[in-house]
Amino acid sequence: MDQPLMPGDLIEIDRVSYKHWAVCIGNGEVAHLVALTEVGVTNPMTDTEGEVRREHLKDVCGKSFWRVNNDQGLQIKPRTAAQIVQDALSWVGETVTYNLATYNCEHFATKMRYGRAVSQQKVTLQVVDGVKKVGLLAGLVGSVAALGSAASAPSRP
Repeated sequence: MDQPLMPGDLIEIDRVSYKHWAVCIGNGEVAHLVALTEVGVTNPMTDTEGEVRREHLKDVCGKSFWRVNNDQGLQIKPRTAAQIVQDALSWVGETVTYNLATYNCEHFATKMRYGRAVSQQKVTLQVVDGVKKVGLLAGLVGSVAALGSAASAPSRP
């Protein structure tokens, strides 16, 4: 996508089932947090090792659609572009704990821009996790109810 990029911009990259986030550091380059091992499908809330990388945006995006997204719904004034870039660059090469719920690529990007780690994906994951738990509970209640009615139902000769 050909959008003007300014140092300090947050970049949202569409992936198949999630959004990846990066911070523009200038000259077509970004800093972004990546998980070094596959994030568990069965338990996506598990900690894994992550690393902050400096790469060209085109290499990070590949054929994925991307856009500048500096609107996080936060009522927080962004830090200066110089502060954002300096902090992002200071993290390049660092290994950090990556967790979809507590510290993912969006947490990293918003921390650089606003000085506060926030992730809307985290909210989505918590809702999905909550729905799974409600579904599990409903299934369990249904199973117990079925067992109870089967136990109290008269038997046929």
